[in-house]
Amino acid sequence: MQSNTDLESFARRWQNVLDTTPDAAKVKSLDEAIREHVQDQDTLYFGGAWARPNAALFELSRQFWGKQPRFTLATPALANQFVVPIHGQLVRKAISAIHATVFPAPAPNPVYAEAYRQGRVDFEDWSMHTLVQRLQAAAMGLPFLPTRSLAGSDLGSELAKRDCYAQVEDPFGGGKTGVVPALHPDVTFIHGLAASVNGDTLICPPYYDNHWAAFAARRSVIVTVEKIVEPEFIRRYAHLNRLPGVVVSAVCEVPFGGHPTSVPGTVIPELGGYMDDYEFLAELQRAASRPDDLDRWIGQWITGCATHEAYFTALGSKRMNSLKERTRAHNWLQEAPTVLAGKEWPRVTRAERQAVFTARQIRQRIAVAGYRTVLAGLGISSLAAWVAVLQERENGTEVELLVENGTYGTIPCPLDPFLFNYRNIETAKSLNDISFALGVMSAGNQNRTLAVLSAAQVDRHGNLNTSRVGDLLLTGSGGANDAASTAAEVLVTVPHQTGRLVAQVEFITSPGENVQSLVTDRVIMQRDHTSTFELTDIYALPWDASSESGHKKASELPWGVDDLHANRLAPPSTDELALLRLFDPEGYFLADKSA
Repeated sequence: MQSNTDLESFARRWQNVLDTTPDAAKVKSLDEAIREHVQDQDTLYFGGAWARPNAALFELSRQFWGKQPRFTLATPALANQFVVPIHGQLVRKAISAIHATVFPAPAPNPVYAEAYRQGRVDFEDWSMHTLVQRLQAAAMGLPFLPTRSLAGSDLGSELAKRDCYAQVEDPFGGGKTGVVPALHPDVTFIHGLAASVNGDTLICPPYYDNHWAAFAARRSVIVTVEKIVEPEFIRRYAHLNRLPGVVVSAVCEVPFGGHPTSVPGTVIPELGGYMDDYEFLAELQRAASRPDDLDRWIGQWITGCATHEAYFTALGSKRMNSLKERTRAHNWLQEAPTVLAGKEWPRVTRAERQAVFTARQIRQRIAVAGYRTVLAGLGISSLAAWVAVLQERENGTEVELLVENGTYGTIPCPLDPFLFNYRNIETAKSLNDISFALGVMSAGNQNRTLAVLSAAQVDRHGNLNTSRVGDLLLTGSGGANDAASTAAEVLVTVPHQTGRLVAQVEFITSPGENVQSLVTDRVIMQRDHTSTFELTDIYALPWDASSESGHKKASELPWGVDDLHANRLAPPSTDELALLRLFDPEGYFLADKSA
């Protein structure tokens, strides 16, 4: 039997081990970590949860500016801030699911479009989930993983030409299945909320692309965090420790290391988070339209700041504190009087009609098919879904919103139409990742998801193009190919414009097999899984002398339709417009110049 003395001795040993602070050799300054671990021609991955390692991206750009290191840059979304290394000719290849201006509205990015046109950067396009699956395979030591995405699309065909996608026979008798190969970055960059000196890292949800790229890295994992903390702090929030220190090469304390995008840190009250800096992102978006302006912007914020600390000082504490203070979901009530003061909406825009008609069709499909989850893309798609789900929930229907970053069950906050805005995260019931959203909820065994998508082009077969038109690089797939390939049903919404509705898309980013509804600002068309679209509802334009004239204008399509039995669409109601305009008071998506 153990004596009390033995137990007391062991208790002291146990407590000493528990309290021991590991060796701090991994703690580096950000510039030191990049100098030690990054080499020319490396494949660099930037990601690992919703907080993005932007300070690391900018520091990398400072150190390699003018040196043409020919990096391969991998990330789920080559968004606004990535124009810096692309413009600086640091990148020879980009692997991503999106290459676009994401804020204030999704659009082709002129820097990426020009790099593509010149052949200066090789853009390897993926869907959001298949890119993550490649990292999962690498992390688990597998050569490939099966996927339900990419089949039947030009996106898949292009990747097959690169030997990055194949159809193989299921050895268990299930027929053909798609497979994607493992992706091993040389160096992975992740931004977290906090880490201990040995690299145990607390990552903030939603987890988005998650931690897979860290486990997939061939050589190094560089972690930046808002704060370096004691091991006891890590244990207190162990459920957020997605990255054990044994795989981390360097730990860098970089406050506001995610700026100009958000860090959802309110899961740890001691640290808190901060919102996207919309003003900063919009300034960068404007600068990106002209090379000289972008040179000046980079000179001011990147190459003109010797370190992240200098960058932070230039931003100013007042600005950064404001981003922290605006994170709470209910704060919109305090901002509303200022935002809405003097707002006037003299007429209904085409974009508003499109959003209202889309919301109505979403509700109709929920009622008929019993869908309980709605997954929507950026812009009109998400605004329509927000209105439809809000109205359905008010009527007692159990239906939830799903976002590709892993956010589930959110109640969108007014005043901010950005799909990924911080406050929407604050109202969520679940914060998960891309695999949860695109691989399970909208694809798996319990799939009851209606996907609402938009596109640059849609054709008579429901195929979507968000990749390229001619030599113009568009936005990329994002999660659209995944959703179109696997969701129980797909609804597509586009403006009723020449060039958007086409007989055949130039590039099939997302296959149209599951598309059952097509909504514009003038018509609603529906079909079953095998038939062509039938015109079911039509909006007679208010200046037309007769409904027949209205039908003629509204049904102008590059494929034939029978509009003789179409129902008449009622104009948007006061309540529908009020809800839409409250979500997007500045008209980022709802304003247009045409009647």
